[in-house]
Amino acid sequence: MPDFVTGRTDPALKHDLGAGLWNSEKPEAKMIALKVAIMNYMVHATILVGDDAAKHMLHYLLNSGEEYEFDLQGMVDDIPRAMGLFEQEVDQAKIFAETLSPGTHNIIASTLTPGYNTKIESKNWYFAVGGYSIWGKAKVIVEKDSAENKAYKMDFILNCADRYNWDKGKSVEIFNVEITDEFMGAFHRQGLAKEFNLRGQIKSQLKWGNKTVLAKMESLPGDR
Repeated sequence: MPDFVTGRTDPALKHDLGAGLWNSEKPEAKMIALKVAIMNYMVHATILVGDDAAKHMLHYLLNSGEEYEFDLQGMVDDIPRAMGLFEQEVDQAKIFAETLSPGTHNIIASTLTPGYNTKIESKNWYFAVGGYSIWGKAKVIVEKDSAENKAYKMDFILNCADRYNWDKGKSVEIFNVEITDEFMGAFHRQGLAKEFNLRGQIKSQLKWGNKTVLAKMESLPGDR
């Protein structure tokens, strides 16, 4: 279960070692040809591996290494287990919010919650993301009346992060070209593709508590 605290500092992210040092090996002619073949079929790859998996693979092969903002909402909508983790994060944030004194507070999960998309759940998200880490953060406004009734407004953000590198044992065939973790790692080491960070966010606003205090909260001018 995520443990929420007051503050804004994100928990430390840890990524696996990946395939090694980028551009540390001499490019091989067969690997250059294989990259060209894969990219030629990339438009059609969405049929075989899914839209997001194809987009992430293309970003890898384009070799920029730039951080990629992916469709976290789409992943949560498609994967019931990911939706469950999202709801768990929200529930724990609400529980912590109800311990706070009246006023405005920034809260954040102090630990990362791990998740994993299996091939059975979704071939698309298995190849697009696989394992990932999520954590919630929020701005919370707490209002109280003279009778000690409380109401809460929470601007919640679910964050998700992963490092795009192929896990051991992953493979997929795209139009007679077998793509394995070994090939993907070789592209990176030979400077023909580059591992990159995946980031995603879902923003939502929640309100709960005493109806009279909620109405008063809504009448106040702007957020504090």
